[in-house]
Amino acid sequence: VIIIILSLTAGFIDSKGFYFASQIWIKGDFNSEALIKSGIAFVVGLIFFWLAIFFMNKVGLNAAELQTGIWFFVVIIGVALASGNFIQWQSIDKVVAAAVAAGFLFLLIRNGG
Repeated sequence: VIIIILSLTAGFIDSKGFYFASQIWIKGDFNSEALIKSGIAFVVGLIFFWLAIFFMNKVGLNAAELQTGIWFFVVIIGVALASGNFIQWQSIDKVVAAAVAAGFLFLLIRNGG
């Protein structure tokens, strides 16, 4: 349970970091507030990621592909939700995203751990 909570927390916080990073140079103007928010999110997210890896290693989840894959999966979902654009996607795009996510999960389980 702790691994899931830490992984979700790390991924969600990092997704906010990516979202804020996308706001740093909106319309060519520098946004220092977005830079600071992005930096803070990445630092905090990394700390949670390290904690998740600590507990993953304790239970034998040592493959870097699996550890990073879990984080990546959560980040991608978090960015899509944080941007607010996911809700506006066409149904076919959501189906394709779900299929890609399922394929990614399949590869992680089969080859990463």
